[in-house]
Amino acid sequence: IWYGAQWNGSGMWALDSHDLSWRQRLTVRETYHDPEGESPIGEYLVNFDRKHDVLVGFGRDGRIHVYDFADNDWTVRHEGVTSDIAPNKTALAYDSRNGVHLLANSEGLFVYDYATNEAKGIDPVGGMPNLITTTQHMTYYDAQCNVFVFYFGKSTDRHWVYRYRQ
Repeated sequence: IWYGAQWNGSGMWALDSHDLSWRQRLTVRETYHDPEGESPIGEYLVNFDRKHDVLVGFGRDGRIHVYDFADNDWTVRHEGVTSDIAPNKTALAYDSRNGVHLLANSEGLFVYDYATNEAKGIDPVGGMPNLITTTQHMTYYDAQCNVFVFYFGKSTDRHWVYRYRQ
């Protein structure tokens, strides 16, 4: 998926993996100029939720947007739990075993469950490393070990592993 929802963006496009051609899903008018305000604008972190076949977008404004492929439409699904979301200072990954999205930033650790539409902060046992807001964060979910692996950037060169549920 390519999503350019800026005033000069190109809208939303999907790559067909069979013939490697791009197909436009939404125009820039349907994204950036969305009259209902349901489409994400600006910097968003997006995960594909395999369990529900939707894209889940976490925005700088704190809101959680969901894109439904069947309806070809974005909706605001939740007002969110943290406003400090930006690609350069938020780590995001999808836990395919438990069907939840996990975010980590300078405000803490958060989980969003699409099935229940619940978003909340969580307090990990043993605490969480102090995040530096200017550091590039990366994370991924290791399905085999059932853990999130966080990397807190070259300035700290630290890793942190977190298991949401057994």
